[in-house]
Amino acid sequence: EKYVQTPHGVFELGTFFSATARFPLAEGGAIAPEALRARIKAIVDNEDRRNPHSDQAIAELLSLEGVVVARRTVAKHRGLLGLMPPSQRRQLM
Repeated sequence: EKYVQTPHGVFELGTFFSATARFPLAEGGAIAPEALRARIKAIVDNEDRRNPHSDQAIAELLSLEGVVVARRTVAKHRGLLGLMPPSQRRQLM
């Protein structure tokens, strides 16, 4: 709700900033949410179906790749992808 006057007109201040969150990388820099979701999907797609990874295990695997995220963040983005929790992904053989 704040505005800035420029030589090109008056603009809402928020138009100059990106609302996209980024997740920090261990070596510096950041990863976009879309890239994080792609990594989570890849981990889930390649897991052992008899023993699927928990959200905490996925967060730890991501930290080994240098992506610093909490378990809650993994759970949120897993849900956005439409992926079920580990108990529902488990397939008995």
